[in-house]
Amino acid sequence: MDVTVLVFDSVVKLPPEANGAVVVGGSHAAVYAAYMSAKFGCRAAIHHDAGIGKDEAGVAGLAYADTLGMAM
Repeated sequence: MDVTVLVFDSVVKLPPEANGAVVVGGSHAAVYAAYMSAKFGCRAAIHHDAGIGKDEAGVAGLAYADTLGMAM
């Protein structure tokens, strides 16, 4: 199976090609980035931890994505 991998500075506004693709984004891995990745139909998302942050906010999107069944 071929899977498209796309790279973006941000996942706030993704093109239609992101639907079903693995997206590598410059965005942090907080809930909002996970939400946006899922909203645009990404198969999986790779984001950075932004230094983890207060209350692990920089990786909070991992648990959110997991509830959706989306790899992140």
